[in-house]
Amino acid sequence: MALPLSPLSISRISVSQPSSYEAEFAPKQTPYHESLQPNPIPILIRIKKAPMLTVMAIGVVGVSGSMYVLSKGITLSSHRNWSMTADDQSSLVQDYNALAGGLVALLIKPLEVLIGFVLPVALVCLATDLGLHNGSTKSRMIIAMLNMMLLWILSVGFTSLNIQLEQRDTTRVLEDDDLRGLTANISAGKSANSTNELASFNTILHNALMSPQPRRIPGSCTRPSPRRIPVSVEYGFKINNWLPYMVATAPSATAKLHMNLSELGSSPVNTFPMALGAARDVFTYGLRLTDTFFRDAASSANLSNFKLEDIDGIEAKTQSDEAAIASLLKSMKQATSRVMALPSSPYSDVDVNETSIEFSHFELASGIMFEAVTLSVPLVKDYLSRQIALVDDTTARVWYPKSTNDSVEFQINTKEECGSTGCIISPRNRMATDSGVDFSSQVRALAICRDKATGADNLEETLSDDATACAEPSNSSLLVFSVGKKIVGEEIAVQLNDTAGVVTLKNARKMFSVTVGRLSWKTTDLAKQFGATCGASGSCDGLRFPLDFDAGHVVVGAKFLPLAKLLKYSSVSAMWPSLALASADEIDMNYTLKGDVIFPRNFNRSSGWKGIEGRYCEVERGHLLDMIDSNHLYSEESLQPAYTSALFWLFQNGVVRELSHPPVRSTFLTHSSWTDIVLKVPQQTAVLTYVGCGIVVVLSALVTVCGKSREASIERRFTAAHLASMLSDHPRLPKTLFQCDLLQLEGDHIGNSERLNDFEVAGLLLRHRSKRSIVVSVPKPASLVSSSSSSSSSSYPI
Repeated sequence: MALPLSPLSISRISVSQPSSYEAEFAPKQTPYHESLQPNPIPILIRIKKAPMLTVMAIGVVGVSGSMYVLSKGITLSSHRNWSMTADDQSSLVQDYNALAGGLVALLIKPLEVLIGFVLPVALVCLATDLGLHNGSTKSRMIIAMLNMMLLWILSVGFTSLNIQLEQRDTTRVLEDDDLRGLTANISAGKSANSTNELASFNTILHNALMSPQPRRIPGSCTRPSPRRIPVSVEYGFKINNWLPYMVATAPSATAKLHMNLSELGSSPVNTFPMALGAARDVFTYGLRLTDTFFRDAASSANLSNFKLEDIDGIEAKTQSDEAAIASLLKSMKQATSRVMALPSSPYSDVDVNETSIEFSHFELASGIMFEAVTLSVPLVKDYLSRQIALVDDTTARVWYPKSTNDSVEFQINTKEECGSTGCIISPRNRMATDSGVDFSSQVRALAICRDKATGADNLEETLSDDATACAEPSNSSLLVFSVGKKIVGEEIAVQLNDTAGVVTLKNARKMFSVTVGRLSWKTTDLAKQFGATCGASGSCDGLRFPLDFDAGHVVVGAKFLPLAKLLKYSSVSAMWPSLALASADEIDMNYTLKGDVIFPRNFNRSSGWKGIEGRYCEVERGHLLDMIDSNHLYSEESLQPAYTSALFWLFQNGVVRELSHPPVRSTFLTHSSWTDIVLKVPQQTAVLTYVGCGIVVVLSALVTVCGKSREASIERRFTAAHLASMLSDHPRLPKTLFQCDLLQLEGDHIGNSERLNDFEVAGLLLRHRSKRSIVVSVPKPASLVSSSSSSSSSSYPI
């Protein structure tokens, strides 16, 4: 409610200068009647724009910036959801709201200052009659309403400042249990597809990927067996039910090079599938491990001609350096010839001219690489040359003739060596006690020693035959040794009579496949790849491998890799840690070791073969061959089982997690849910404050543009009451925004002009608003005149 107006108004004001004042301006000989008429008071008004614009700029930038920050929200504190109860959160919000109230009160005062610097000038300049009102109630109310409205618009954003609880998105946390497998975590495995020759379950890893096939019901073979024949397969890694999804089929090599062993160093090679230094290392490993495997470690004749220095020390050569490639291949051939040249060599049955070698490079996954050399080793044709003589259904005589033509035959007694799916033989009737080498299908792994200074493989230490462990074992690579074998030929024929049967193999050959490779990897930050935070002890570095379903990955932390289980090279290959080992051999009643399986599908032609059944074969041997075939307890090739079993071994402690977009939170065992306590302004009220800032800017711009032209209009409406307001620094005419000069008149001309700020009030003449005859002089006129005349100051009655 507006205060009642005083019945008196200022009608005249007398101002005086202090005695110390000295005039600064020379008399202005400007005609009074031309310059000031019809101004009631001889003054000059100037609007000070600089202070207004400065305060406006600082204020608008400050208010807008603060509102932008507050509308986005300021997080005062964050708490895990499980760490605070609802009552705790409510109490904390109340405390923060009390602080927010004090902050709002603090922010309102600068807004009042901003309005005080802009609105009075704008009213005087743009609405002069309203801005220079003489105290009417209506004018005062209008100005008060304008002031309050602008203050409300500017402050509404700040007054709506409040404390909010915001639930942050759930954060996935990688902990130790997310980097290792404790239990199975896939509900079902894949079914077999026996038609896919590249499928991993069509290797010695079959039983690791699928449930073992049940033993067949007796019936295929009916002849009684003198003894049971055990069969088994061992794996050196955990059987996880996600294995079928890991390497379901054989991937294509990134690059490979295939040639006959006899062509090494003689045929030109333009490029190598791997760096020449890596090729040298892999070939060296391959030659040493293959030579060790095929030698009987228990035999005194087990001598090796292997020398590490025989192989060219290629270092840092490019894959397409033809001269370096030729030199490397030549040294490989010389080293191979030296190893196979000893009279006691186990390679006497090897057909060197038809032996082939293949270098291959695989990028199995991001950061996981496999580099290998694979030897395909056929034995000479005479190795599978055998004739038998039967008495009834029993073998009475066996001999091994040398072939005199291109046709070589190998005869088999069906009762003693066959079943419905094939046969199992001992080509030279090797006795079990005479066999110092286990030639069964197998995959083994060895540690790699590395040079501590360079980090490169230390070949000499890795392949040295001593009992000491590596001084610096590699934590990013391992050696893999894999052996497969099969018997192939031109024809398999069957002749049955009433009591016995004979299977004849024509031009059959035994083939070994040996792969030696280096599996290497580079760990990465798994938490970063899965968009999670690391909560594991140590670090979240590890490996991941994509699975053959959706976005599944198997992950394992670097600290959970089973590298401590690896052993260094030994001259006894049976001591090498096995990854897969099939025990599918038969030792018959005569202690003959039978371990070479014959499958008719590996022959070009079949004559009369429909499977040996009934009285022509023994029950246990039939079961043995059925189990070998149905459970794939053999490897015919060595490359695929090598890298597949190495991956299974490396990731055996892994666990399946999903890497999808957006990430699937439920795949992690640990999640972190947070509540943020946020100081925030609602967006709607922030917009109103922006509008208020815009009004202030527009008013300031109008004053800047129109102010100069409005000064004369202000002077014409200026009264003694306004002069008194300026002297008292009234908010509607503050000295900081208006400059007023008093003009001394000399007749019809303007003399000196003096700053109003240099004067003080010496007296007032007050007139009653309604009773115009009532006049009050302060001080009394006599006193005023006396004072004025007796002093040395100049008097300006207005």
